[in-house]
Amino acid sequence: MTEKRNDPSKPPMVFDVWAERGTSYGIARTKNATVILDTDMAGRHDAFNPAELLLAALGACMLKGVERIIPILNFSLRHVAIRLHGERRDVPPVLARICYTIGVDSVENDRRLDLLHENLRKYGTVFNTIAPGTQLSGSIHRMKRVLVLCTGNSCRSQMAEAILNHDLAPFVRAFSAGVAPQSEVAPNALEALRRAELPTDGLAPKDVAQFLDEPFDLVVTVCDHAREACPVFPRPIPTLHMAFPDPHGQPLAAFEAVRDAIRAHLVPAVAQALAVPFAQENA
Repeated sequence: MTEKRNDPSKPPMVFDVWAERGTSYGIARTKNATVILDTDMAGRHDAFNPAELLLAALGACMLKGVERIIPILNFSLRHVAIRLHGERRDVPPVLARICYTIGVDSVENDRRLDLLHENLRKYGTVFNTIAPGTQLSGSIHRMKRVLVLCTGNSCRSQMAEAILNHDLAPFVRAFSAGVAPQSEVAPNALEALRRAELPTDGLAPKDVAQFLDEPFDLVVTVCDHAREACPVFPRPIPTLHMAFPDPHGQPLAAFEAVRDAIRAHLVPAVAQALAVPFAQENA
């Protein structure tokens, strides 16, 4: 990319945020957006504390950089995810170390991935603001794609999709489908995920036929019927079979038991099969 120089005649871009103390939390406002802040000394699980907000700002900076850079580089990109980690030192109080991992779902080669990363570091406003004051390091890599199959794609495979996308992010991007998909995701499957603070956005039953021409690094079957009825993909794909009890029509506790079993057994098995890092604390 062409090196840009500061134009002294051009006024600087300005940004304004208004922060206010509430009864048990803070509020930050800008434009038409409002963010709840964890400013309570007891802490809140439903809001960003200041350090997490700083990490989120860094992540947003890189994501916005991706949107700006990919058309310039003519970069082919299906999806991008970033995991950020900060370590605080007490005296003086400072985030002494920040590291990040960028995962991209792309067919681009390694040199092109490195080029994207170089541009994100060079032209990121928040990145360049933070970098001089802390030990900032990170990496970029291509995400592994996983397809999880069961019969109806309403319970087990949906929970597996959500759990794999959370626990193995940003190294893995998981999808799920059924050989005979139901009309909706089981409400108790969604509730079991929410109770474990796992995201449920975008979960919906899908037919395996829509994925036959897509590239995958691993196909996982979580019920015996799906294993027997699994279609033949156009190219050879490694497979992993690990059956779990079908909780369909049972109380919430049965769904939670399957959720926990998927997390305890399937996640490390997928990580091992794909040779991707897996930290138990992510689960």
